Amino acid sequence: WRAEEEMRENGLTLRHVESPGGEYKFGNYSLDGMLERPGEGNNLAIEVNGCFWHACPHCFPDDAAIVAGGETAGGIRARDAKRIAQIAREFEVEIIWECHLNRLLEDDPAMKAFFDNTPDSGPIDFHDAFFGGRTGPEWLGASVINAETGELRARTIKIKDFNSLYPSMNMFTNYPVGHPTLVHFDKDVDWCKPADMVGEDGDILEGIIKCFVVPPRHVHCDIPVLPLRMNKRTLFPLCRKCSELFPNGAVDREYSCPHFEDEERGKIFFLI
Repeated sequence: WRAEEEMRENGLTLRHVESPGGEYKFGNYSLDGMLERPGEGNNLAIEVNGCFWHACPHCFPDDAAIVAGGETAGGIRARDAKRIAQIAREFEVEIIWECHLNRLLEDDPAMKAFFDNTPDSGPIDFHDAFFGGRTGPEWLGASVINAETGELRARTIKIKDFNSLYPSMNMFTNYPVGHPTLVHFDKDVDWCKPADMVGEDGDILEGIIKCFVVPPRHVHCDIPVLPLRMNKRTLFPLCRKCSELFPNGAVDREYSCPHFEDEERGKIFFLI
């Protein structure tokens, strides 16, 4: 996002971890982002610092605070200052802190939309395979009084809930252990059951899978089952774009999803 406008206007390239050559190497350091501008000494090095791992001075102002790896905030900041000073001898340097980035995402809808719509082709984050939170009821009240006659009428009221599978998974399901074996292939698949999940070598895949899932347009169940975290809510949508259009929810019985492109309806999921 920081370099998008400059890249678009001037045809520049941003080198990062997902680039074909990986992160830009400078001595013993790997840079989070390198905006390669024409001319000597004009390149922009972009460092995106996690607040806990790099001891953000706003979040951890006390130098004696213990943060990542049991180190003090002051010690981490001193080491980082030496690293940044070495990089700044060759490049312009811009540091973006995690907390500042999160505030920008909350305040700038265009920036958030850019982040949400940028394909995530990076490595698996195992934490993303777990979803927490509760969903609100779809309907808060239902009247049993006939509005026209004022008489009581028979009406069935239902509530549907998702029971957490975590306890049963912990009891009966296999978990990946040890250093993982990475399996990467990029192709369209039609997996409907575990036996369908076969890799390019013919072996059945077991573990944590990162994949782009396109929900079916018609489901033979009452409620979709793949969760999606959006706007601090846990949703079970059939269309990602529709979920974005109604961040606070809505009830519209006449609504029909207008989205047909896979990129609009689908979402990257982390599945066990």
